[in-house]
Amino acid sequence: MLDFIKDYIAIIFNLSLLLIIGGFYLFDQFNKNIDSIVCPKCNNWHTPEKISENQLGIFRKGHPTYSFRLDPRLSEVKMVWYEKSEIQYRCKNCGHEWLFTKVRRL
Repeated sequence: MLDFIKDYIAIIFNLSLLLIIGGFYLFDQFNKNIDSIVCPKCNNWHTPEKISENQLGIFRKGHPTYSFRLDPRLSEVKMVWYEKSEIQYRCKNCGHEWLFTKVRRL
């Protein structure tokens, strides 16, 4: 009987941990896209429409990778590609136009 209770508690703990992590992930994804779904002037949701999107460029940025080596000079720099674009939106409700700059990892 005691083993059943321990297993039950472990399952409930793992499921609640999974729900909490999933909630944080969804919240993070929502905050990344908040500028494209809310008008900054009238604060109405889902009223912006995309007018144009201009690619500003593709660039590389170096991120050092640290390892458990004795000599820090042997650490490597990993180069990552990014795409930068500028998106113009217009609110369907009030007509306000604004620019949103988006950087996306390739």
